[in-house]
Amino acid sequence: MAKRTRERGISLPWENRGNLLGRLFARGRRRAFGASVLVAALVAVTLGGVERRSRLHRTRVAIDESRRAVSAFRSDHGRCPRSMDELLHPPFPGAPYLREAPSDGWGTPLLVRCPGLEDPDDVDVLAAGEGRSYFDDNFPR
Repeated sequence: MAKRTRERGISLPWENRGNLLGRLFARGRRRAFGASVLVAALVAVTLGGVERRSRLHRTRVAIDESRRAVSAFRSDHGRCPRSMDELLHPPFPGAPYLREAPSDGWGTPLLVRCPGLEDPDDVDVLAAGEGRSYFDDNFPR
């Protein structure tokens, strides 16, 4: 009987019965596997950045809408709103200044201070930011 020899670079399906990790890290496949892991990581980072930019945009829009609503309330009533409820349900019959309570891109309600701390003719609208870190550090409850 002739001895069966295995030639380099040629493998038959029944000879490839090693474990899955061994096959994934085989010499020829290491580069392809590493490249696919790198591409997957880049896609995850890119999608995370898009999500964060979207949340930041929603926060800026909510802040602008809140500032406009408080300014309109002040010009109509000659005073600051006592609470966010007055912007949602004005004291006199009429259209509300806001359709819903404003929140940042992460779902945390905005903090509205009227009059503003630095300028009494202005309003301060603050967002907690990602993870509420801004409120926790600057506005203890």
